[in-house]
Order: sequence, then structure tokens, then C-alpha cells
Amino acid sequence: MRLLRHRSEPANYLCSLGAVPVAYGNGLADRIVPIADLRAAELGVIFAGHDRGFGPQLAGYAQLAADGRLRVRIDQSCPLADAAEAHELSDSGHPRGKLILRP
Repeated sequence: MRLLRHRSEPANYLCSLGAVPVAYGNGLADRIVPIADLRAAELGVIFAGHDRGFGPQLAGYAQLAADGRLRVRIDQSCPLADAAEAHELSDSGHPRGKLILRP
């Protein structure tokens, strides 16, 4: 087994990129801060994600698109610079189709 030694002095380049030096040794575990609170749901945080059970349904939509039989209604197409306004429209619940952001 080889032990590697690390210096606790900050390397200027890494610090310029935003790195924070960590002193190793006793108490390291006590200094670790979690990035997610395991009580999030209890505190009212709502999680959103994809349900993996929709695979067959999505495959059907992909086939419709490939066959040219899937029509998607577009409400608005706008430049990426107007993304904030597009988000406001989306959050309002009033778009009558998809919102497209162009580069």
C-alpha cells in the first residue's frame, strides 16, 4: 500500500478557479456539509422528475414523429435572449402550445 501525502497549502491556480483547500486529518468528517437536506420533503420541497414507466408510450410518440404523423402545436418561438419572458409565459399556465427558444 502506498500512502500519498497532500499539502494543505492552497495551490494558487486551483484557488483562482474557486477551489477551497481542505485540511486532512482528525475532524474531517465533521467538516463535511451535505448538499441535500434529507428532510427536504418534510420541509415542503417538491421533487419533479421523469417516470421511467413511460418508455413504451414515448416509443409510440417517437414512431409517430418518424412517420410524420405527430403534430406539435407551437405557441411561440423566440430568441434565447427572451428566455425569461418565455419562462414567465410558461409559469402562467397560459401557453397554447410549446415554447421554442432559438440560439
